[in-house]
Amino acid sequence: MTMRLQFLRALSLAILLGAPALAAPPSDTKSLWVSDDVNATIYHVLLDGTVLSSFHSGSISEVALDDTEPGTLWAAKEGSNLIVHFDQSGQTLSSFSGTTYDPAAFAPEGVAVDLADGTLWIADDVTDLIYHVERDGTPIESFSTALFDPAATSPQGLAFDPTDGTLWIADNVTHRVYNLMTEGTLVSSFPASAFGPVTLNLQGIAVDGEDRSLWLTARNTHTIYNVSREGVLHSTLDSALFGSLDPTGVEVEPLGPWTDLGQALGGVTGAPLLVGTGTLAPSTAVSLALTNARPHAQALIIVGASALDAPFKGGVLVPGLDLMAQFVTGASGTITLSTTWPPALPGGIQLWIQWWISDPAGPSGFAASNALLATSPRLP
Repeated sequence: MTMRLQFLRALSLAILLGAPALAAPPSDTKSLWVSDDVNATIYHVLLDGTVLSSFHSGSISEVALDDTEPGTLWAAKEGSNLIVHFDQSGQTLSSFSGTTYDPAAFAPEGVAVDLADGTLWIADDVTDLIYHVERDGTPIESFSTALFDPAATSPQGLAFDPTDGTLWIADNVTHRVYNLMTEGTLVSSFPASAFGPVTLNLQGIAVDGEDRSLWLTARNTHTIYNVSREGVLHSTLDSALFGSLDPTGVEVEPLGPWTDLGQALGGVTGAPLLVGTGTLAPSTAVSLALTNARPHAQALIIVGASALDAPFKGGVLVPGLDLMAQFVTGASGTITLSTTWPPALPGGIQLWIQWWISDPAGPSGFAASNALLATSPRLP
């Protein structure tokens, strides 16, 4: 069996190496999470607009990745007055209403995770207050936007800065971006006109922990802006490229070798889990581990050089059908495949990977693992 696994791994990589047109290089080393308040969808995209995954979320104002609980994100839902904790496939983990931290709070627009302790910061568009709360909504403290600008009466985007522990706020009445200490003291600000002369409806904001730049969304231009901390424009992305004309939230995430795309389909033991390990650098070890699948079941691994994202057997078939191989799960419902990433592969290879498992408890007789996007690092 070990020789068979090694052969299949080598064969799959040889096929991909022999077809370089299938291996599209990533647009950068990071990705964006973008919420759309009209489409009621959260998108995970590359910097060229390529969609990695998406899920229907209900009306969402802003999103924030939770690095204190990897694989999850928080969203502010102004229309339903909720702060919601999602996993990255869209499953709700918990939620609480604005009235939990203030009986007068009915319009949460921005949410951010304080990376120092995992607590939350929330901006409300009715009270014009910035709230610091526990993860269940228990209030800690708050301050008024009037502390840093009496004219800032519509706080929308809110971000915690991992590089210095400050807060960033975007306001769509003053059309300005503010940097604040966590007690509300103003550090600096700049106008949206500094990077987008026609930008009149600022919404989401995020801080890039790698270069300390800012990411901002604007409804009226359906554009995502990457700017310096002084408002100097670096680049733009038209959100219409991935189907969003009303981007309201944005978050930036480093694109490591393994990106969990969600889309697991539960079976008799719940949702099967696929985990990848290894840097995907040339001549290094790489492993794929499937767990929590039905024991002694036929299982098909599907590897694609692009995403298909097609409805299938009550779930979503994520990878394109470039390579498939069948195995049988062990007594504990697991399969582990290991090999060495070939030295001859170019950098920037991307593979979409997912398991489908025969399981009578699944909606149509099948369960599926979450899908992974494997991205090999760029070579010098």
